[in-house]
Amino acid sequence: MRLGALLTPADGPNPHHLVEEAKAIEAAGFDSLWSAHAMGRGFMMHDPLTALAAAAAVTCRVELGSAILQLPIYHPTDIALKVLTLQQIAGGRLLLGAATEFDGWIASGMHRSPEECAAALATYRQAGGGRAVVSTILVTAETDLSALKERLQGYQDAGFDDAVVMIYAGGPTLEQVRSLV
Repeated sequence: MRLGALLTPADGPNPHHLVEEAKAIEAAGFDSLWSAHAMGRGFMMHDPLTALAAAAAVTCRVELGSAILQLPIYHPTDIALKVLTLQQIAGGRLLLGAATEFDGWIASGMHRSPEECAAALATYRQAGGGRAVVSTILVTAETDLSALKERLQGYQDAGFDDAVVMIYAGGPTLEQVRSLV
């Protein structure tokens, strides 16, 4: 199973947070780097296309993906231009949408239990679904690494192709989490 990491919200006044985090994720050996679009959920995150463009400019190996992209807020020609530009900056490493033929699906590890994710994955696979990602597995200062390792193993045993963690400041290091898979 591949392991990815979500970019976290801005780190206070540090204007270089996104690029520093992107470089650290790649250096720690993660397979992918993701950005989510979170608006109207009680908190704000950075624009995923801008964040991924910054990440693409300072990385060269990791896949780059949008875990959530709220398309209704964009005009179709605007999003097409932004995505084309991002794909060029990323050198073909961008994952975006592509779920028209069951070729990709993202489950929420934040809002669903591992059992719920596994059950939904079984239904998805029965329908002919391809790549399956479980995202937004929160990792905080309270996270027990052995419990996280078991959780990640459970996702792998269920058949997920990728797991994506979101490591908050004060939590385990990127290297500690990467070593679990």
